[in-house]
Amino acid sequence: MDRINKVKKRFQSAQLLLIGVAIIWGLNPTIVKIGLEGITSYTFNLARHIVAVITCWIFFLIIEKSWKIERKDIKIVLLLGFLGYFVYQYFYIVGVSHTTAGNTSLIFATLPSIVALINGVFKIEKLNKGIVLGIIISFIGIIQIVVGTGKQISIFDNYFVGNIMIFLGTTTWAIYTIMNKKLLEKYSPIKLSTYGVTVGTIFMILTWPKALFVQNWSIVSIKSILAIIYSGAFSVTIAAILWNLGVKKIGSTRTSLYNNITPIISVLCGILLLNEKFRFLQGVGAILIFGGLYITKEGKIKKTDNNFIDTKKYIVKK
Repeated sequence: MDRINKVKKRFQSAQLLLIGVAIIWGLNPTIVKIGLEGITSYTFNLARHIVAVITCWIFFLIIEKSWKIERKDIKIVLLLGFLGYFVYQYFYIVGVSHTTAGNTSLIFATLPSIVALINGVFKIEKLNKGIVLGIIISFIGIIQIVVGTGKQISIFDNYFVGNIMIFLGTTTWAIYTIMNKKLLEKYSPIKLSTYGVTVGTIFMILTWPKALFVQNWSIVSIKSILAIIYSGAFSVTIAAILWNLGVKKIGSTRTSLYNNITPIISVLCGILLLNEKFRFLQGVGAILIFGGLYITKEGKIKKTDNNFIDTKKYIVKK
């Protein structure tokens, strides 16, 4: 009984943390939209990641007692930083600029399905029907929200390239989430997030070395500066740390489902800050998403001894 109570307590604490992540990420699109006035998307992204690196290292130096990463894990830590904080961001930036907001929301909602599929194919987690049903219901909820906002949805046509980039970005984040799970058994979320965002930012600087210097900072408003600070410190840093903590506590499949709360927060933010209208379908979508989360909470996930990668050889297990 004590063990059951401990598991329930751990799950409840993880829920609160991941709802916090959804709030941070849900506010981020509106704040970024306000902050992009007079500044290019590449410059904004690099600037917020520099803020993220500074924030991560502040947390690291205050909280962490050891810098140590085992030699056999160094390559995979570097790979995860490259995937989660550079490749994903590249796909996201290019994808968003070539597709609609509706397409972006809908494609990102496939994250739980992709995580569940990878976990199933590589036999990392065995999912029961309740988990699968929860994922499906949550995805239907996202569709209702996107349709309710009136945002354009078009999978092909002129948005095909952008949609592919967003899908690749979503898949990259799914792989990052799953691969991180094994390392989180040995290292803290703060340590992995700090090393990861540092690696990703270094690749950004090497790829866009002039992004900060070509920008005319004299025309950048205080609102844009505050948006950079919020997006870097909260969206990239704190939310990522909490996300990794969620993966550590309740696994990658359940954690990924909390990503689908983000559009609900975005809708509420748009209503409060941008005077957007609330529509009936959005309310239905929110109910379905939370219903899917509840069903997933009650479902069972059985862990296996298999890993997505062999951390000794860094190859996929067959």
